[in-house]
Amino acid sequence: MRFASRSLGIPIQSFVTTAHHNTTQSISVDTFTSLDLNTEDVDDRGWHSTVSNTSRITVDLDGTYVVIGQGSIAKGAETLVGVMVRILVDGTTETMRSGNHIAATGVTYTNHYPQVSDALTLTAGQFVEVQVFQGNGGAVSLNTIADRSRLTVMRVGLSP
Repeated sequence: MRFASRSLGIPIQSFVTTAHHNTTQSISVDTFTSLDLNTEDVDDRGWHSTVSNTSRITVDLDGTYVVIGQGSIAKGAETLVGVMVRILVDGTTETMRSGNHIAATGVTYTNHYPQVSDALTLTAGQFVEVQVFQGNGGAVSLNTIADRSRLTVMRVGLSP
C-alpha cells in the first residue's frame, strides 16, 4: 500500500502482516509460550511462513512498526490465574507485557483475551513474536476460534 501526505506530498508506505492461531495448542504453566501462527490473514511482503518458524513475523525493511499481539485462553471449569501476553523481539527481548489477573479461590473463568501493543524501531531481519503465559497450576489450551490469538505487524512511515 502506498499513501501520500496531502499537506507535504511525501510518499508514505505501509506494509502489514497479520497471522492467527486456530488449532489446539497447549500453554504450559508458568512458562511464556510463543503462539503457533498457523494461518495468515494478510502478508504484504512475505514476512510470515506457515511452514517454518511459524511463531515469527520477520521484517525485511528498517523502520518503525506497530506490533499488536493477542492470546486467548479457552474457557474451562478450573480457576485461572495470571494470564499474560508479551511481545518479544529476536526471541530474547521483551518490549511490552499485558495481562489479566484472576482470583484463585473458586472462580470459574470464561474466555480471556489479553492484548498488548507497542511501537518498535526494527531493522531488516529482526523478528517479533507474541507469547502467552498462564499460572493455572496445569497446562491449558488456547482458544481455537479464529482471530482470538493473533499477531499483527505493520510498518509505518516514509517510503524507503
